[in-house]
Amino acid sequence: MLIDRNEKLVHSLWDVHHKMRLLHDGKSSQSRILIVLREHGSMTQRELTDHLHVRPGSASEILTKMEQSGLITRTPNQSDQRTMDIFLTEKGNSLALEAREQRKALYDKIFVCLTPEEQDTLFSLLEKLLADWETRFEISGERHRNNKSEE
Repeated sequence: MLIDRNEKLVHSLWDVHHKMRLLHDGKSSQSRILIVLREHGSMTQRELTDHLHVRPGSASEILTKMEQSGLITRTPNQSDQRTMDIFLTEKGNSLALEAREQRKALYDKIFVCLTPEEQDTLFSLLEKLLADWETRFEISGERHRNNKSEE
């Protein structure tokens, strides 16, 4: 069966997405949560799940493990007692710094096969695709820009 150019592009994007997820986080989201909390300070569980694009049940399970490990604390929100604010502990903050450094080292390795010019071209093409899809397909959502982590 012949695959046309557009199908090849879609399959390649899916493959890149899959590989990036494996390289970026492995099977654990703890490092993502630690980094996000370090960069944003306290967040509600809802804000965190929205930011990370994960299901609340999945996040709750991970957060419980992180709390039991002494990486975070959860306290009732002052304005809405039904909502929990999540804070990094000193141990969590230390691990967040380590996770951020590991991520930076990975980012430094990921694109070494591309010249700086090729990296710029790839970035421009991806930005063009994202802008078009957001407009044409009315897709909204947070985008990671200006070297911000997510996550």
